[in-house]
Amino acid sequence: MTINEEKGNLFDLPSEYALVHCISEDCALGAGIAVEFQRRFKIRDILKKHIRNETKRYPCTIWTNTMGRLVFNMITKEKYWHKPTCENFELALEELIELCKQLNVRKLGMPRIGCGLDRLQWTWVKRKIEEKFADMDIEIQVRYL
Repeated sequence: MTINEEKGNLFDLPSEYALVHCISEDCALGAGIAVEFQRRFKIRDILKKHIRNETKRYPCTIWTNTMGRLVFNMITKEKYWHKPTCENFELALEELIELCKQLNVRKLGMPRIGCGLDRLQWTWVKRKIEEKFADMDIEIQVRYL
């Protein structure tokens, strides 16, 4: 597992990179980078339908494949105005890892997940990513503005 962190636009990564971001279960997608995910991939209705049809609740990770791009949506809180707990973040992260294994994802792009509006500390989040992905053959590109 390798992590490369650099300033740049997440959406400039080639399409072979699956993208990941954090959202709320209400799928508001109205603030932060989630707005750009919605604008580019039109995922709100797909996510709401999936959540409605699932018995599983947050924390979890739901994937979509739209416009030739695999997107992982880590659901770490119930409502958009809530803040995720470290426990909920870790549970969604563990599900992300399982989905990456199932879908044979070898390249993953992300912002500093959980850190913008969600206010988790990047040093803690990065350490958890390194711990949980440690034995996987995956390249992770982190982009920030």
